[in-house]
Amino acid sequence: ALCGHQEGGGLAAHLLGGGSIASLLSRFGPLSEPVIRLFTRQLLSGLAYLHAQRTMHRDVKGANLLVEKTGCIKLADFGMAKTIAEAVSFTKSFKGSAFWMAPEVIRQQGHGVAADIWSLGCTVLEMATGKPPWAQCATQVQAIFKIASSSELPAVPAALSPQASEFILLCLQRDPAARPSAEALLRHPFVVIQVGSSYM
Repeated sequence: ALCGHQEGGGLAAHLLGGGSIASLLSRFGPLSEPVIRLFTRQLLSGLAYLHAQRTMHRDVKGANLLVEKTGCIKLADFGMAKTIAEAVSFTKSFKGSAFWMAPEVIRQQGHGVAADIWSLGCTVLEMATGKPPWAQCATQVQAIFKIASSSELPAVPAALSPQASEFILLCLQRDPAARPSAEALLRHPFVVIQVGSSYM
């Protein structure tokens, strides 16, 4: 379980009844930004740990994030996880869920830890909108084409704070080398817990 500061997150999870983030979104709609912040910080902590072990998750999305009633997040479905050694750092495989896939993965140009960061950005958008990223695309094929062949990014809701918007856009850099590491993103103002902040 990925647990951090639980103020607000535990209450939200208790009220929502637990389950995957995707199932919570389908039942209750978008999450509030304070709850997104808490869940994102926990997810980042988990990714930073995995990446430090030279392991990639390769399928980060709301359906693979389980919320316990305590407000802790569990990163599930490690069936896709690979160590960098196994993957030779750039696995040329087309696996995962297209709406959350990084451009380099769809173009089969390899899959390093930066692809998990792209998927993280897509998952933050999913929590903020209640829908998968690229939800305007009618099919996975259309989404795949848009992700791989255009310079377009998924729309970021105007209601999000500037810090949340910047965080998402940092994750969604089309050049994988330009995406910050999970460790660096843990220091971003969007996820840094401020003493005395209101969480709900």
